[in-house]
Amino acid sequence: MSITESATTRSYVPYTSEMSANRYLNKSGDETWVAWAEAMVVAGFSSPSLFVLLGEIKPFNAFEMSALFDNIVEELGMPVVSSGQEAVETLAATIAEQYVRGRTGLNVTQSLLVQFPWGLASIYRDEDLHLDLLDYIGEWELSPEEKNAEADRLIREYHQMHPMTKWRPFEWERPCG
Repeated sequence: MSITESATTRSYVPYTSEMSANRYLNKSGDETWVAWAEAMVVAGFSSPSLFVLLGEIKPFNAFEMSALFDNIVEELGMPVVSSGQEAVETLAATIAEQYVRGRTGLNVTQSLLVQFPWGLASIYRDEDLHLDLLDYIGEWELSPEEKNAEADRLIREYHQMHPMTKWRPFEWERPCG
């Protein structure tokens, strides 16, 4: 079992920042939300709604789980994602964090970044990791090794530019950097 898996559900465990971004994007609750609650409790976080979310079972009620998450945010005093641009940048920073920690490889990281709703908000060009990566993936003059090296550099640079500082006190696992 990987550290990013829950002991009870063996599902992916998202970061708190990722949970907030997904909540802003109205992505409904599933077993990863329960896995997140479990990881938070194991890490020492405590709130009445966190314990209720931890006890949720299938079939999941998206409205109830969203309300529970909103209550947890209030009970723990967590920051919230408040715009589409912030949601996308937070999700990208989370994926960059996982890559830097060695949880995901370069190909998986690039695949995940391509799936984000980059067009949701106006992302400033110098903040758009997706377009940066596409520029190098499509560059015909570069060898596959050079493309991979450049993608690695871009992801690590993005990670440095987006250290997830406001989320650090509320993550079940402390972000690196």
